[in-house]
This record gives sequence, structure tokens and C-alpha cells, in this order.
Amino acid sequence: MAPRTSAARGRRFRDDLDPLARARGHEDRRESLRAYLTGPWVSPETWKSIVPVMARVDPRHVRARHRSVHHLVANARWGDAVMVRVARDPVLAWRERHGPLATWLVEVAR
Repeated sequence: MAPRTSAARGRRFRDDLDPLARARGHEDRRESLRAYLTGPWVSPETWKSIVPVMARVDPRHVRARHRSVHHLVANARWGDAVMVRVARDPVLAWRERHGPLATWLVEVAR
């Protein structure tokens, strides 16, 4: 059953992000990854520029959050294979429990 309250959905979202954050490997980049992945969900703007999104994610630390997220996106090395595995494995486990999926929808940002 899906969480019903926004607080429960927020906890579930953070719980779902934790394996991705751990897979990043660098402790100092976990919060940047969480901010980067959380931003589009909390920002009503259609165009998701980093500064206004970070103003919603962490209004007291916009400049620092912007720098850390920008570094994560522009300069940090990503372990693509690890990140894909961490995102894929729960879906495959669900599939084994519930049977074949009718449709896979994968969105790749470039």
C-alpha cells in the first residue's frame, strides 16, 4: 500500500534515495545527490534551473547548495554501472515477487 500522507511519502522518498546516495561512495556528496534528486519534486517550475530549485530544497543555504550540486553534476565522477544497478535491482526483485511487467518506462536525462 502506498503512503497516504505527505510526511510518509517524504520518508519513503528519502528511504528510496539512500541506496543511491550510498552508491555514490563519497560521504560529502550524499547530501548533494539528495538535493539534486529531490529538487524536481519540490519545485513547481517547469524549467528546473539549479538556483531556484535549491532555494526550495534548502532556502537557508542556497549558494552553498548550488555550488555542491553544480559540482556533483558538472565535475564529479559518476559510477554509472553502480547507480544503474542500485536503481534496477529493486525493480527486478519486485518483478520476481509479482510476475512480469507489462511495460518498462525508462527516462534518461542528457
